[in-house]
Amino acid sequence: MPFRFFTLSGLASLTALAFAPPVHAAAQSMACFTATAEPAARIVACGVVAADDSLPAAIRANALAIRAGINTADGKLAHALADYDAALTLNPHDGAAMLARGKLREMQDDTSGAMADYSSVLAVDPASAEAYGRRGALRLKSSDNKSIDQALADLTEAHRLNPADAAVSQLLGMAQLRANHSADAIATFSTLLATSPDNVDALHGRATALGRQGNFTAAIADLDALLKLRPDDKEALKARGVAALQADKLQPAIADFTRLLTLTPGDVETLFFRATARFRAGDIANAESDFDAVLAKRPRDPDALAGRALARMTAGRLAEAETDFSIALTIAPHAGTLLADRGRLRVLRGDYSGAAQDLAAAMETMAATPDVAVWRFIADGRNNQDGVKALSAARRKFAADISRKASWPMAAVRYFLGEIPAAEMITDVGDHPLQQCEAAYYLGQAALARRDRAEAMRQFATATSTDARGSFAFIGAKIELAKLHKN
Repeated sequence: MPFRFFTLSGLASLTALAFAPPVHAAAQSMACFTATAEPAARIVACGVVAADDSLPAAIRANALAIRAGINTADGKLAHALADYDAALTLNPHDGAAMLARGKLREMQDDTSGAMADYSSVLAVDPASAEAYGRRGALRLKSSDNKSIDQALADLTEAHRLNPADAAVSQLLGMAQLRANHSADAIATFSTLLATSPDNVDALHGRATALGRQGNFTAAIADLDALLKLRPDDKEALKARGVAALQADKLQPAIADFTRLLTLTPGDVETLFFRATARFRAGDIANAESDFDAVLAKRPRDPDALAGRALARMTAGRLAEAETDFSIALTIAPHAGTLLADRGRLRVLRGDYSGAAQDLAAAMETMAATPDVAVWRFIADGRNNQDGVKALSAARRKFAADISRKASWPMAAVRYFLGEIPAAEMITDVGDHPLQQCEAAYYLGQAALARRDRAEAMRQFATATSTDARGSFAFIGAKIELAKLHKN
């Protein structure tokens, strides 16, 4: 942070002009308060002034503050702190000395002491932009929400008092990010970039805020600009890779993660991201290899186990996939997504009783969705159980949730309950391949329940014609088609 200690001449000016020392101390005063004098001579002179009880307290305090500044510059921090303490004993309302002592305490990692000094400065000088900025910067280092809110308030006021301070603007943008005020952060960083387009911290901050808003294209553009300035910036490479992954730009994401792994070989998080990108790109073998590498270092990582399970499922190794899901559930037994995924997998494997148990458990978690309810209904039906009661309960559960009621696959819930015909369900399907695959798979399951073999085959064939190859519905449709062809 480009805050600077007061220069020695600056400290001298605080009182040198306001107080003329008596004649008997004039020579010593001149050396103490003359910025061009030799530091050693100034220390001696300031000591004489500080010890002269006949001088006004403000002059003696200023002499001590000047000596403290010289000692600070010379690395004698303990001596400097003692001088500031003595100066403030003589002149307790000296905001400049409080501010300087606060900075010194920061150098000594005395955060609470520095915070107290900055607060004291603001008590005597509420317009001190630097005190607000420094206190805000310290509060920003905390992880608790209250401190982040306080940091944001301090830095907002510092920026209001001194809008030209780029360092404060940078910190304000970071505080806005920490407080999840993405739009404000974008505005702050954009103002910085308007005058300093090569400000890499502002580029990274704005990219982060844009990504949180889902504007991945703009985030990637900022990270492109940053990486032109710093081609090997590891954080920027990872951020751009993640943004590309979220934007479904899988090959650029893989390229960034691969580049990052040359800079940080074996980095577990990067391996996981690349595995995810490779899986979504259909590179199942290399995705599984990356998940293996993650698990070699973190064998109890439930996310990596789940990722490898999906890769193994896509490769047709369903038993191994279930093993991975089961291991993950020993680590996170109440993870709704894991329960739902193992439940779906068990449907594919024909373990309808186990599937129904998993899916019922998932419905009691935050992972409860209309999709999970439909799969449970399918599992119950294939297990010769009446799934209508559970599906009706799910229908009521989601009735008040407008977003779920209006979106796919709520239409599938209504279809299986007999509320709407298949044609109406299809009209609610979007143009996303996964939704099209799921709709055809569900209609295939309905046809099986009616013992309509031809319609089931037609719907499952439709599901496998979509570009949703890694999904449960796609793999389930392939399995059902194989069974129907065999029989």
